[in-house]
Amino acid sequence: MNSGSTYTFAPQNANTTSSPTTFYIKNVGSEPLVISTPLAITSENPAGQFEIVTQPTASTLQPNEQTSFRVAFKPNAIFTKTASIVIANNDSDEGNFAVNLSGNGVILPAVIDSFTPTSGGIGTTVDIYGSNLINTTEVLFNPSLKSSTLTIVNDSRITVKVPSGAVTGKITVKVSSNETTSSANDFTIIPAPTISSIDPTSGPIGTVVTVNGTNLDNFQSISINGQVASEYTLESKTKITVKVPSGAANGAGKLVVTTLGGSAQTDFTVVVPSPIITSISPSSGPIGAEVTILGSNLNGLQSITFNGTIATEVMAINSNEVRVIVPTNASTGPLVVTTAGGSAQVNFTVLGASITSITPDRGPVGTLVTVTGSNFSANAGLLFTDQFGNYTYADDIVVNPDPSKPAGTVISGYVPVNAVTGKIAIDDDEGNIVEESVTLFTVTPPAPTITSLSPSSGPVGTIVRITGTNLSNPTSITFNGTTALEFGEIDANNLQVKVPAGATSGPLVVTTAGGEASITYSVATSITSFTPDRGPVGTLVTVTGTDFSANAGLMFTDQFGNYTYADDIVVNPDPTKPEGTVITGYVPVNAVTGKIAIDNDEGVIVVESTSLFTVLPPAPTITSLSPSSGPVGTIVRITGTNLSNPTSITFNGTTALEFGEIDANNLQVKVPAGATSGPLVVTTAGGEAQAMFYVGPTITSLSPNSGLVGTKVTVKGSNLKDITAIAFNGTAVSTFENLDANTITMNVPTGATSGPMTVTTLGGEASAPFTVLEPEPLPVELMDFAGKGTSKGIILTWKTASEKDNAYFEVQTSANPTKEGFVTIGRVDSKVTNSSVVQSYEFINRTPKAPVTYYRLKQVDLDGASELSKVIAVNKAVTEPSNAQVKVYPNPFVQNLNVEVDAAKAGELTVVLYYVTGKKAFEQTFTVESGVSTVELPLNNSSLSSGIYILTTELNGQVTTARVIKQ
Repeated sequence: MNSGSTYTFAPQNANTTSSPTTFYIKNVGSEPLVISTPLAITSENPAGQFEIVTQPTASTLQPNEQTSFRVAFKPNAIFTKTASIVIANNDSDEGNFAVNLSGNGVILPAVIDSFTPTSGGIGTTVDIYGSNLINTTEVLFNPSLKSSTLTIVNDSRITVKVPSGAVTGKITVKVSSNETTSSANDFTIIPAPTISSIDPTSGPIGTVVTVNGTNLDNFQSISINGQVASEYTLESKTKITVKVPSGAANGAGKLVVTTLGGSAQTDFTVVVPSPIITSISPSSGPIGAEVTILGSNLNGLQSITFNGTIATEVMAINSNEVRVIVPTNASTGPLVVTTAGGSAQVNFTVLGASITSITPDRGPVGTLVTVTGSNFSANAGLLFTDQFGNYTYADDIVVNPDPSKPAGTVISGYVPVNAVTGKIAIDDDEGNIVEESVTLFTVTPPAPTITSLSPSSGPVGTIVRITGTNLSNPTSITFNGTTALEFGEIDANNLQVKVPAGATSGPLVVTTAGGEASITYSVATSITSFTPDRGPVGTLVTVTGTDFSANAGLMFTDQFGNYTYADDIVVNPDPTKPEGTVITGYVPVNAVTGKIAIDNDEGVIVVESTSLFTVLPPAPTITSLSPSSGPVGTIVRITGTNLSNPTSITFNGTTALEFGEIDANNLQVKVPAGATSGPLVVTTAGGEAQAMFYVGPTITSLSPNSGLVGTKVTVKGSNLKDITAIAFNGTAVSTFENLDANTITMNVPTGATSGPMTVTTLGGEASAPFTVLEPEPLPVELMDFAGKGTSKGIILTWKTASEKDNAYFEVQTSANPTKEGFVTIGRVDSKVTNSSVVQSYEFINRTPKAPVTYYRLKQVDLDGASELSKVIAVNKAVTEPSNAQVKVYPNPFVQNLNVEVDAAKAGELTVVLYYVTGKKAFEQTFTVESGVSTVELPLNNSSLSSGIYILTTELNGQVTTARVIKQ
């Protein structure tokens, strides 16, 4: 094909795909031909009508080589469809090659080859086979009844359901072009069955039921209460006999007849009769025996139980015979057969005993053992393994000891003397062993006994011999709960043990695998500790030890080397501690350093401490100081008790270096340098005593040491606390502040005069001279200060009655004085410097930022001294909107600035340029006509620095403001 030529496909049925057409690409040149793959369909109208089924197998073709691709036509509607395929390549002479595609979509009449089934009732699903079925819109059954269900499977198959009212006749298929095609053969309508009566209308499984009706031929199935019947006879088109099938649900339900023409149903009730047992064989047997049950109505079996135990192995032969295996744990009692119709029972005897549990499974000779199982005879025996491997009877055997348990399920007895670890067994009335246990019963060793101790008392560490029986392999030995760590076995009836630390009198217990045995052991009295180990007379001392008698005494060494009783002795003061382990008492008056001792109820000393208790001197006391206050260097007399041999004296932590003893109750000390008010502490071997001493204050500096009334003064020194009064030459200060113990501040009070400034504390007083200065007359007498909001801004005015050495005024403003400070926005120089006549001043703030602005004046003298005026608040003027529209450009500007004004009427336009400080930088008036006028401000000759300026205009009483930037 030549580039651009068209290939036309044969007409294709809409919504189907044609067989692919193969196109070839051949390199007829002398150089390799490279084509771009994959190829794509373009310029398609409408989209989706053509498909490249197979892409070229090669993208590079050598001379005379060729490749191919395949294209299919798949129109989705009628009429002409077009598309193009552009084959891009490297042939510079020929360029890209275009293949144009064309084809017509058509609606072809349907072709019916066959349909299946060829007959059926209303609602039957029919598969129609043929060709050109893809565009089917309707399927009609004779006489011209449209099927309401149509499924197009593909171009050669559709499915429909036979509509209601259809009769035998042709099947007609209509496609979307409204062309119709009818089948060559008829579809035969099979009429639906009807049921006019059944007899009987109820009955059990197996009942024969006669069904009368019409159209019962073409029979397919019959079911009763959900179960399809397998035994039936089609007598004629109007009669069927059927047997109620096994598995039919009990109770009211439906009998349903289904034919090729449909189905019909009527009510039927399945009645299940109660089962009847006529005999069982055998009527007794062991666990696992097979039992045959004969009777009637045994079908619909639900369960079989032996004295309540459910059988799991059941074989139902028919409604008259069932076979069952006697289940594990079955016992003699009723055998119950339960079916859907009810239950029937007969007695069955389970032969042979069984053991299910043994409690306990271990114990010594004489232990009561209970065995649970089944089929224990009334005179059964309980036996244990003996030392020869045989069985020996238990003692006191009882069958059925618990009347609440089923007979023959429990037997008990005591482990006999010659029993050993092994199985246990059950015998029958004749003494025959009928059952052995699977698990072993463990015979534990016999319980130990203790007959004597040698010795039966002694202190910790004593070696004690324990004599008794069955003492082999002891697991533990305890003394009144304290475990012994060192013990050993002499023989089966003798042990030896060391009394452990912490042991107290009480039961000595030996534990073996066979149990426990105990006997009383008395631990000799001992002292293990006492707390504290030192203290003065009257100190409470707690002694810990063992075996203190109930009326024991606590004693301390006296000055003669004897023992004297403590005061207020208490044995066992803490009920949570073991009895006889704690005793307390107070150090008596005549006690000295030495041992302590414990006596018994008869007053005989039974133990002494190995360490000494140190009796300390009595604690000192201070009754008075003379004087109780004073400066550093003061000699102070300390009076009290037990003040002998002081080791230190401190003043609020500062150690005195000079002190001495007058007598046992009096000391004298010099207040040391650096001492401050606080506790004076005397320390002796007996403890500490203290009393308050106030060190007098000192003043090292005043800052300033002169000033006006109200001046804040800072006082530095030492001991400037516990202040009772501060005065300036007798005039009291009402309030002051302690910055620390050595610094205070206050203001010079009203009425103060030059003289001593005095600070009085609890320790004394200190003073320093202070000069109170007289106020000088003000350099400027300000008469009036006011402000007013105008269209030009806020105008501030003030007057002075007199001026002396006045340099200038600073105008300061603030939007909120309580939250932010004042800033200076302008300066107004003094007109006269010195004057005694009234002078008037004015300042305009053209750019107030807040609705209310606060102002004050700062008056500055020639020497730099300054005073502040009162603060005034001024409201910003409310300016009516201007009729004139004003524009300023360029902004920012470099040299000249243009002002464009659209005026309602002619007038004089005043333009003023201000620094942000409010100082005027430029002003000029221009005449403008009504309408739009532009004036150029000649700023190129001015020396404006770069920055922000405020430009205002006034025309016919209307004021505008704009911010401009000079670059």
